[in-house]
Amino acid sequence: MLTWWMIRGMRGRRSRGAPAAMFLQAAILALLRRGPTHGYQLLTSLVDEGFLPRQPDIGHLYRVLRAMEAFGWVVSEWSLKISGPLKRVYSLTPAGEEALKGMLENLKSLQSWLNQFVERCEKEIADQVG
Repeated sequence: MLTWWMIRGMRGRRSRGAPAAMFLQAAILALLRRGPTHGYQLLTSLVDEGFLPRQPDIGHLYRVLRAMEAFGWVVSEWSLKISGPLKRVYSLTPAGEEALKGMLENLKSLQSWLNQFVERCEKEIADQVG
């Protein structure tokens, strides 16, 4: 399985990297399939499941969520049911479900390509040693 660290390492220093963005978006959509949640809980789940580093940028997560909301993949509303300060709760939309399916297909293709690349390199190294 590809991890955030693997995808992050594929990015150039000056580019945002489409695979990294797609991976984070897919992770968010997959977590929202489990049910609506607020941003901080989503961030905690992303860290706990290894999708983000231990000290993530919460601002980046909210920028991604706003973009995903603009795409129609998620919707948000203020929840009065959660104790404490008001929290924005995010939910997956049918369009988000379809986007997740497409992203998973793209990630499977990337994973297949990476597996083939690693196997090729390992074979070449083994052939040179042997």
